[in-house]
Amino acid sequence: MNCRAFVEQDEFQMTVAAPTPDQRWITVCARPGADPQAAAAVVYAKIRELLTGENWHCLQERIFASLNHRESVLKGRAGAGLGALDNHAPLTFVQGHPVWGEGLAGMQMQFFQPTQTGERVWNISDGGQVCGRGWTRRGATYMILEGINGMNSHVPGTREEQTVAMIERAERLLQSQGTSYGQVARTWIYLADILKWYDGFNLARNGAYAGLGLMPSAGDTRPVTFQLPASTGIHGHNPSNAACLMDVLAVAGEPDKRPHVLRLTNLRQKDAFRYGAAFSRGVILTEADFAQIQISGTAAIDETGASLYPGDTRAQIERTLDNIETLIAQGHAKLSDIASATVFLKRAEDLSIWREIAARRGLEPFPGVCVVADVCRADLLFELDGVALVSKP
Repeated sequence: MNCRAFVEQDEFQMTVAAPTPDQRWITVCARPGADPQAAAAVVYAKIRELLTGENWHCLQERIFASLNHRESVLKGRAGAGLGALDNHAPLTFVQGHPVWGEGLAGMQMQFFQPTQTGERVWNISDGGQVCGRGWTRRGATYMILEGINGMNSHVPGTREEQTVAMIERAERLLQSQGTSYGQVARTWIYLADILKWYDGFNLARNGAYAGLGLMPSAGDTRPVTFQLPASTGIHGHNPSNAACLMDVLAVAGEPDKRPHVLRLTNLRQKDAFRYGAAFSRGVILTEADFAQIQISGTAAIDETGASLYPGDTRAQIERTLDNIETLIAQGHAKLSDIASATVFLKRAEDLSIWREIAARRGLEPFPGVCVVADVCRADLLFELDGVALVSKP
């Protein structure tokens, strides 16, 4: 995916990926020491400048920052006056600490400009509150839900009960749009204190998915992971103080008009559902003029499901990139085709190792927001998720 531009300013580094003229994936990495409010204002002003033409819509927006800087970041965002970012539209705010400790780590955004007859963008609401966007492109219909949690009127149940309620809420919202959770291609799930209850989360998700008819049976030997979406499951607190928070990407519409959906397994890794985690390693969504490969959160896990290289960040990063390289090759993509990503480091001091490896592999400047976060296993020090974009002639 060669249609990519880089913007460097004192407050941030920005990558703009354009697989087609009507789409933009924008990734912003804040600079150390940047004032969160001022940096946000400059970032969104720059996006306003870059989105030339009219009728651009923001489909997905995720901000990684310390929770105590949330109001400052949102003030900077609102002050930029970016028309494509309706201040009433949904966004996901995750406590993603930057590697320097506190402040703004970065943002990820996806934009679309309807250009053909019948294409449109609409809001998805729940109880009068906008919580997602739907859009049609070249006959295909997509939906993104943002910031979905399982809190009931802000009264929490157990963590596991919140997990089930979160998935049930997403199913209800998708049904209101004429589709269902069975058409979910990708989820991003942020769990508060992940290492304290990841096993319980998986049991709750497995049960919810079984109730929706999505789980393979224990004896299922098929290599393709049934109807399980690609997914990230990572540490991250949220402003609602919910146990977990989820974003969802689904496809909808008539079967002959949907993008082709291929859920991926990986020869270098055991399918996650075989050791209790209900997700596929990735998914390819193919339209006539481009394909997007949604890369699940990937770490140094091998063909048996075991964690590799305990205590060795360098080896874990190398293996993670090898795993992703093998995965996305199924969609004729390379690591350099990754257009937007999140780089999760358990230890902030390992940033230099990541940058050295990325540079050696020809990936710098890399379009990834770096945050400090626990991965789903205590012995894993690195995880990466993202989307690779492949344009067609």
